[in-house]
Amino acid sequence: MVQVECSENYITYKNFGDQPDIRCPIPRRRNDLDDPERGMIFVCSTTHTTKSMFFFLAQAEQGDIFKITLETDKDTVTENQLKYFDTVPVAAAMCVLKTGFLFVASEFGNHYLYQIAHLGDDDDEPEFLSAMPLEEGDTFFFQPRPLKNLVLVDELDSLLPILFCQTADLANEDTPQLYVACGRGPRSSLRVLRHGLEVSEMAVSELPGNPNAVWTVCRHIEDEFDAYIIVSFMNATLVLSIGETVGKVTDSGFLGTTSTLSCSLLGDDALVH
Repeated sequence: MVQVECSENYITYKNFGDQPDIRCPIPRRRNDLDDPERGMIFVCSTTHTTKSMFFFLAQAEQGDIFKITLETDKDTVTENQLKYFDTVPVAAAMCVLKTGFLFVASEFGNHYLYQIAHLGDDDDEPEFLSAMPLEEGDTFFFQPRPLKNLVLVDELDSLLPILFCQTADLANEDTPQLYVACGRGPRSSLRVLRHGLEVSEMAVSELPGNPNAVWTVCRHIEDEFDAYIIVSFMNATLVLSIGETVGKVTDSGFLGTTSTLSCSLLGDDALVH
C-alpha cells in the first residue's frame, strides 16, 4: 500500500516502519505577480497503474498538473519526483482511463476529455526531486506553457456555477428564453437556453398575489399523473386540482391559512404538508 499525503506547500510519502518520511516542495509558477507567502495545495489527483509502472497526476489550485513518481530501492521508496505535465482548468476530480484518456471534471464551467499523447518522460521539463538540497523556506519554480502532453478531444457543456438567471423573450420567439450568467473569471459566459419542446398553455388561473413556491403532488403512489398544484404565499396556501380544468380545492386537507415550506407524498397515499 502506498500512502502519499498532500499538504500546504508539500507532498509527502509516508514510509512505514523505521524509514523516514520523504517530503518534496510543491513547485510554484515563476511569476513576479505571485505572492510568495501564499500557500500552494493540490486540489485533486488521479492514479495510473499498469503492470510495469504507476504514477500520479496531481493538480494544483491554479490548474497546473504535475506527474508524481516514486523512486524505489527494492521495496523501499527512496525519493519523490515531481515534473510539470500540463495546465488545464481547475478540476473537482480527474480520472485516467485505461484507453489513454484523461477526463477532467471542471470545478467551474465545461468538463473536458483529453488524450494523453505523451507521458512527459523525454521532454526538457526539469524534474524536481525530494533529494535536491533547498534552504529552509525555499521551493522549486517552473514556467507554465500551452498543452504539450495532452490533446483536447471532447468537451461536455456545464452551466455551473449559475450566478444569475433571467427569463425573457428577447428574441421574439413567443416562447421565453433563459439568459444565464455562469462560470468564473476568464471562463465566464452568458448563455441563452431555449426549451427543447414548445411550451403549450393548458390553463390560466388568476392568483391573489406573488407565490413563494410551487409544487405538484399526486394522491397515490400508483397514480400516473399529479392531482394537485400547491401554491405557497407569504401567509397562505392555495391548492389547485389538476384535471380537464384547473380549479381551486377546499377539501384537500392542506391548511390554507399559513405558508407551505414543503409538501410531498409519504408512503402509498399520505400527503405531508
